[in-house]
Amino acid sequence: HSAMHKTKVSRAVAELEKRRWLTRQADQKDRRIEMLELTGAGSTVYREMVPLAVAFQENLMRRLGDASGKAL
Repeated sequence: HSAMHKTKVSRAVAELEKRRWLTRQADQKDRRIEMLELTGAGSTVYREMVPLAVAFQENLMRRLGDASGKAL
């Protein structure tokens, strides 16, 4: 589930698939639904990105301070 516009999600999924970081499979009962799964390469990239994203968020929150961080 995503709060992003479906066009942006579609483009992101297409790019990840092009990089061979995920695969998608259409639901047999409802072709509007697709099951997405990370490939081995996608899982590797994900594991590398998570610590970077966490560090970025922590640094941002430190710079904003408690009040601004909570407001954000």
